[in-house]
Amino acid sequence: MNQTVIETVQTLCRKGNRDSVLTVFQNFPEHFSCIPLNDSNVESKQAINDLLRENVILNGVKFFSGHGELFLESLRQVVEILSKSPAYKGHRTGSEIVERVLCKASRTTSGSDSYFTVQQLFTNSDYLLKKRSERPPAINVEVFLVDNSIHSVVACANYYGLFSLDEIEAESQTFAVHTPRAWLRLDTMVVEKTDYLTGRNVRYLRVDTPDLPSSQQQSQEQGEGGAGAGGGGGIAAAVATPDLPSSQQQSQEQGEGGAGAGGGGGTAAAVAAATAAGAGSGAGARTPPPRENGAVAFGGGGGGGGGPGGGRSGLGSKTSSGNSGWAPAPANLSPNGFFGDRAASASASAP
Repeated sequence: MNQTVIETVQTLCRKGNRDSVLTVFQNFPEHFSCIPLNDSNVESKQAINDLLRENVILNGVKFFSGHGELFLESLRQVVEILSKSPAYKGHRTGSEIVERVLCKASRTTSGSDSYFTVQQLFTNSDYLLKKRSERPPAINVEVFLVDNSIHSVVACANYYGLFSLDEIEAESQTFAVHTPRAWLRLDTMVVEKTDYLTGRNVRYLRVDTPDLPSSQQQSQEQGEGGAGAGGGGGIAAAVATPDLPSSQQQSQEQGEGGAGAGGGGGTAAAVAAATAAGAGSGAGARTPPPRENGAVAFGGGGGGGGGPGGGRSGLGSKTSSGNSGWAPAPANLSPNGFFGDRAASASASAP
């Protein structure tokens, strides 16, 4: 990240010049879209404990908190099928890949890394950085087979706010029970992409703010994946028909209701999605769109492309009921293709 931009933002925060901070976000989005991070580092036991209480999307299928065991079983079956495919030429076993995917999906490590990075960039003695009250969208996990290798793409969002210490102190003196309004809201997304054949791993942080005027925000996010809203439904509702042309598929899926939170439905859908993703080759091969509460959410394919479900790409639709899904373009492991990023590539290392 450009040091001049960092110093400018820090100076503006110290001066309390919020409008100018937003102008920096508006004019230099590339400086906040691909901030390199070290590889995820968390124990498997902690990662599993994290995921058991999370909403998780696996290959377009949403598993609600409380269905963690079903998600784990689905992930194991998806990876087992892919690792036994004749097309897979990697040396890692299915259990090794599952363990690494779980660690990459841990909110403990993504939350820690995003918090301390944002704190370094924006905070000073006048403001306190803390999580906002809104629940972030589901963790998105995609596992697929392409070019003789199993790949994973994991994205985890966290929402923060800069709060004025003066306002916090004033509120405490009035014995108010509500939290003061954030001086600046910051949405973060940690993305980690791994190729289990070559060992290439890319992990980076995107920082955005929903405080930009809506027209500017939409302009900044054009070309990124969409987020969807959902009605009622269950885990088994996410089975798609990948053989249909995309326009027919969207037409067929819009307005569909859920099919209930049922047994092996989530597993079957996740496996079907992984198979569909592997059927494509090169940039643009992707899984069926994720569903939320039984409704479809369309994202960008091949490293871009907005979708009719899109409100806040990757960070959750502000118009959705509940949490929003997110659909990355799985075949593109370049950080420049992800989110439509224009920043330089992040450092790569073994997972």
